[in-house]
Amino acid sequence: MVRRRTIAVVEFVGAGVMLLALFPLWRRASEDDEALSVSPSDIAAGGVGQFVRYWARDRDVAGIRSRRSRWFLAHLAWSGWGFAVRRRSDDSENASKNFHVGALAATTAYRLWYGVLNPLPDDTE
Repeated sequence: MVRRRTIAVVEFVGAGVMLLALFPLWRRASEDDEALSVSPSDIAAGGVGQFVRYWARDRDVAGIRSRRSRWFLAHLAWSGWGFAVRRRSDDSENASKNFHVGALAATTAYRLWYGVLNPLPDDTE
């Protein structure tokens, strides 16, 4: 069985690589620079949502790590959060990109702190 800390380190590396790769790809994907606008509120929404997701999973809040049905419900809530952010924006594609940048940044920061530099909270393995 793979240890939780190993998974956390892989998540850290994966999120960091994706975050670094996202910026040049994002720039090339658009024909006009004005189509790409940075929205601090969408980035913050993605970051806060991802932070809460990892925080709750690491601490097994309401059994979301130990019970698949509760994890599934938590995942649906996370998806709903992303949908709500995109829905309230005039440009849902741009909002989605900003949301994902925030989520990747939060994953990188959270997994750097919990998983790389410090042990995971509630690590019983």
